[in-house]
Amino acid sequence: MDLDEWDMMCVVVCIIHDMTGEELEQKPPEVIANLIDRAGKLFAHPTDDESFDTIGFYRIIYNPSKLTLGQYVEIKFFGQQKIAHAHYYLASITKKIIGKSEHKDRAEFFHKQPVHKVLGSLKRFHEELRKLEAEYGSLYNLDPEVHAVPTGGDKFNLRHGWTFSATKVAEHERITLDEAYKLPIRQALNDLVFIKEKDKYEANLIKQNTNGR
Repeated sequence: MDLDEWDMMCVVVCIIHDMTGEELEQKPPEVIANLIDRAGKLFAHPTDDESFDTIGFYRIIYNPSKLTLGQYVEIKFFGQQKIAHAHYYLASITKKIIGKSEHKDRAEFFHKQPVHKVLGSLKRFHEELRKLEAEYGSLYNLDPEVHAVPTGGDKFNLRHGWTFSATKVAEHERITLDEAYKLPIRQALNDLVFIKEKDKYEANLIKQNTNGR
């Protein structure tokens, strides 16, 4: 690899892992070489049709309807950086075939797997997720008067928007936030649809009363 190609791959690694050139240079040479090798595999393997029902001892949940609200909140957060956080994302939609495992353990496992396996499987899941979210299109469209799910690009919404929505679900269901995170995702989304329509209805009533004065 000549100097120009090496520099180019270092830039790619920095973009994928959301780090500066200085942060990359501070890592041991063997770590840098491993990161560059993984980045090269990312572009060397097609991911269009290659997905796996299981990777190692973990089964991938491709049906998003089987997720909980907590899992959904996780993937919406990790999905902000799909490449850099791919191993965290995949850890949120998998479960161990036998026994239990912690999210961090699954993430560490997937971080060591071939990139094309991880991204190919995530692409298949994203296609199913889009179908689910399309059923709740009105929930994701920004309403000029009121909205129940995070739609803005500000820092708070990016980091905490779905957590805020989860608190709304908890309040509506009259349960704790931890209990809300365990709800089936469809139940939670249906709750948010109701909350959004209710908030809009109440906002219109206030506007009518204000204009009628």
